[in-house]
Amino acid sequence: MIRPEQIFYQGEPGAYSQLAAWSVFPGSKPEGLPAFADVFDRLATVKGNVAAVLPIENSIYGSVHPVLDLLQTNPFPIVGEYKLRIQHCLLAHPSTPVSSIREVYSHPQALGQCESFFRQNPQMKPVPWPDTAGAARYLADHPELTTTGAIASEQAGLEYKLAVLQKNIESFDHNFTRFVVVTPQPEPVPDANKTSIWFEAKDLPGSLYNCLGCFASREINLIKIENRPVWGKAWKQIFYLDITGGLHQPAIREAIEELHAFTESVHILGSYREDQSEKGHVSGL
Repeated sequence: MIRPEQIFYQGEPGAYSQLAAWSVFPGSKPEGLPAFADVFDRLATVKGNVAAVLPIENSIYGSVHPVLDLLQTNPFPIVGEYKLRIQHCLLAHPSTPVSSIREVYSHPQALGQCESFFRQNPQMKPVPWPDTAGAARYLADHPELTTTGAIASEQAGLEYKLAVLQKNIESFDHNFTRFVVVTPQPEPVPDANKTSIWFEAKDLPGSLYNCLGCFASREINLIKIENRPVWGKAWKQIFYLDITGGLHQPAIREAIEELHAFTESVHILGSYREDQSEKGHVSGL
């Protein structure tokens, strides 16, 4: 993968997305932005070789829907993916005892990934925040919040000089977030073994069955399928598919070509290498 001149992510310094960007592009200085929409705006307006590293799916809590929806309306090509191990920490001001915590700020995905922790600590109220590191930063900026904690990475604790009250509070050890690398400049991936697309099926009986049959008849494995509302069309749905195989394979190209006969529209999001490592990087959303 060609190293971009600028790399963007959503979140504050210390965010899991920043750690992901560091893992994908070692030694880089990625720029954090407040919202996912801001990241896509930068991709659309900044000239030169740019890229973004975005969370798209968690192994416990499922898809990151804002990113899926923005890929629908801003279909920048996916050129790679990275799966990162998540290890959440409960952060608070130094010398704060765990027993005093009554509210915990974090991103909704992170809160959901720590559901077991909250069941074991019913006195703690989860409070949604735009991103994990942002919650840590807010807490650090408000020393009067002596009964408040934040769920974020250990790196965020170091960044904002917060104490780690408890480590590994995620519900399951096998907790990974899958990130995609998107760029306005498509890069061919000759050895791609995974392809992502979305399509809008025709509103006819058996339409979805016929769409999926394009892949089944060629013994192409579907790794993921998920429907989302079509922006600007009431009660219409598009379907996101991740499939095994790259566009250099005739069967994949033939299946997508046949798919056009049963759909209103088809868009190829990218063909890239699947990350199968899951080596336990301390990173995530």
